[in-house]
Amino acid sequence: MEKPKEISGQLKFVVFSSEESGFFIGKLEPKPPIEGQKREITIKGNAINGIPSKGDNLNLQGEWISDPKYGEQFKFSVIMEDFEVSADGQQKFLINFVKGLGPATVSKLMEQFEDGLFDTIRNAPEDLYVVDGVSETLIENMVEALQKHGSDGEAMAVLAGYEITPLATKKLMEIYKTANAALQVIHENPYQLIDDIDGFGFNRTDKIAFKIGYDTTSIFRVAAGAIHILKEAAGRGHTFLPLRKLLFGSSKYERGMMELLGATVREEHMMDAIEYLENDKGEIFIERIEEENRFYIGMKYLHAAEREIERVTIDLAGKTRKEITTEISDSLNFDQREAVSRIFKDGVGIAVVTGGAGVGKTFVTQEIIRIAKENALTYQLLSPTGKAAKRLTIMTAALGGEGALTIHRYLRYNPHEGGFTLKTVTQDMLIIDETSMVDSWLMSELFKRVDTNRTRIIMLGDKNQLPPVGAGRPFQDIIESNFFPIFVLKKIMRTDDDSLIPINANKILDGDHQGVDFDGKQMTWESEKEAEVIPGEIVRIFLEENKYERENIQVLSPQRKGPIGTTILNEILQKALNPSGEELEKFKPFCIKDKVILVHNNYDAEYMNGDQGYVIGEDLKNSKRPVMLIEIIGEEKEKTVEVDREHFYDVELGYAITIHKSQGSEWEKIITPIHSAHSFMLSQNLIYTAITRGRYNVTMIGTHFGLKVACDKAGQAARFTWLSDLYKEYDSEGGEEGGKVA
Repeated sequence: MEKPKEISGQLKFVVFSSEESGFFIGKLEPKPPIEGQKREITIKGNAINGIPSKGDNLNLQGEWISDPKYGEQFKFSVIMEDFEVSADGQQKFLINFVKGLGPATVSKLMEQFEDGLFDTIRNAPEDLYVVDGVSETLIENMVEALQKHGSDGEAMAVLAGYEITPLATKKLMEIYKTANAALQVIHENPYQLIDDIDGFGFNRTDKIAFKIGYDTTSIFRVAAGAIHILKEAAGRGHTFLPLRKLLFGSSKYERGMMELLGATVREEHMMDAIEYLENDKGEIFIERIEEENRFYIGMKYLHAAEREIERVTIDLAGKTRKEITTEISDSLNFDQREAVSRIFKDGVGIAVVTGGAGVGKTFVTQEIIRIAKENALTYQLLSPTGKAAKRLTIMTAALGGEGALTIHRYLRYNPHEGGFTLKTVTQDMLIIDETSMVDSWLMSELFKRVDTNRTRIIMLGDKNQLPPVGAGRPFQDIIESNFFPIFVLKKIMRTDDDSLIPINANKILDGDHQGVDFDGKQMTWESEKEAEVIPGEIVRIFLEENKYERENIQVLSPQRKGPIGTTILNEILQKALNPSGEELEKFKPFCIKDKVILVHNNYDAEYMNGDQGYVIGEDLKNSKRPVMLIEIIGEEKEKTVEVDREHFYDVELGYAITIHKSQGSEWEKIITPIHSAHSFMLSQNLIYTAITRGRYNVTMIGTHFGLKVACDKAGQAARFTWLSDLYKEYDSEGGEEGGKVA
């Protein structure tokens, strides 16, 4: 006869225990007795909520083992506690886990039996017939659901009462093995879920903690709040925060721990949590300047990343390669020739080539490749996005070679091995395009694999574009250090037919809103004072367009919210541009042929934040895992990716995207609203980035006042980065007029 995996009984005495680990061995008298077993059985395992006492009644889950010395024992994995199952939890459990049982019928059952519904299903299921609409099949399904999950049924119902979805419950049970074990973790420290389970952030976990009455001043909660604020700061580009900003924030857009955690949490609670995160968990790094009473705090991995960038770049700057003297193509202008010549003649280990749209960075790249090939130097072209890699591959195709790769693909990410699997860079030269988009973490992952005795790094990009979406601004920090060879290209190389866009871009950077020219061909202006009217006008521009195909037109907005944000623009553009699209059954409101953008990285599914594509359908063959099918466009090679319900929020409509999301991409025509309705977002660099995404036409719609606001706001939003301070430790030579900068 198979022995039970769940047993109950009274603890007669404890043989051995360790308060530190929670491990104990004891003697239990099972109730009811277990056939074929002694009156008392040996039990052992870890009690996460403290060692039980003699006489305690225990409910255990586990397995039977045979010890060579002590004989048969029950090794428990969970001590099941008697959690109260609310009516709401019972209701949600039945809706989620009983086939054919809908909300209306469950409501009737709850009204009839209240909190005793589970007991009725188990002990008197025939009583359920009194409820209208309850059939024999439904009763069988309810009984089966509770029997199937056994003692975990109550625990799963409690989880449902905490607003934890069936999918999330499944994740919890995969990690903690049983729902009872998950509940014990939640009651001990609900914020452990943030570390253990994807999809559980601070806000979601804090709601669960509130439901169970968890201590709001617990060090676990306050520490989780600190990490949440640091992650929010990283999302705004900071790799660290000054202590006061971490604790108290600086504006309504940059809150601190105090606002997040509430009035019950005092400063001493926050300082204790910060010390715990530094010393016990090792998750943060603190730079202390005691004499000035200043403290800077950031995620430890971001500090390590910027330290790695510093190490590699400084090492490369101190090493020279063999001098290569060669003829430079006459098609290059003076600045371009100077950059290429000095890269090879001076044998630099690291160099930066920067300049705006139309100044010929691609020509410089082509010439570097040509000379490298002539001198048998191996190289790899890299870009941060698939679109940029594809464009670079096309632009350099005539020179032969393997073409460009995204940095992620080059580093060979393998989710099953937990990261990038490339061991060492083997090429003589890495040529990185659109480097201004590369954040500190990704740059460090690339640079740490560089052999500085062999490989040189050439970075190309536009220093005036927006900084990376992720934390840090390493490209700008490297340039501003004045420690490395920097080559600035200024002369626009395009012809009169396609030069107005870069000319206007430079005027925007100069703050000259009155000098921005509109010729109705390359640059078009549409005046509209009412922000609420602009979405309809954008639809009109689309529908009247007869020169550019719709897939080559992109709407760019400064922000997501508001009357001309991407959210409302996408709703209106979807109806206008895909009116006959068939709505997906499991992924509403998406329709077949919708243009979409992916907004998170998913290495398993092989899509990246910023990838765009079109919905081509859904696969419902696996009812437990339906997937949306998206054809990605603009990649090194086109591909179809699958997005399941768990990652539903990775997909957004992409008819309109934010200017930040457009970096590294180019379209034949872009349409961008410029209006005082989002004046707080407007800046020179933002609008500069927007219009340089257009290859042949830029249409701006809004008010001249909005354009003036953008042109008047110079510079990029300040970012706190370790790297900028690290470079200050070295003696800088030269400046814009000479030395290390050309």
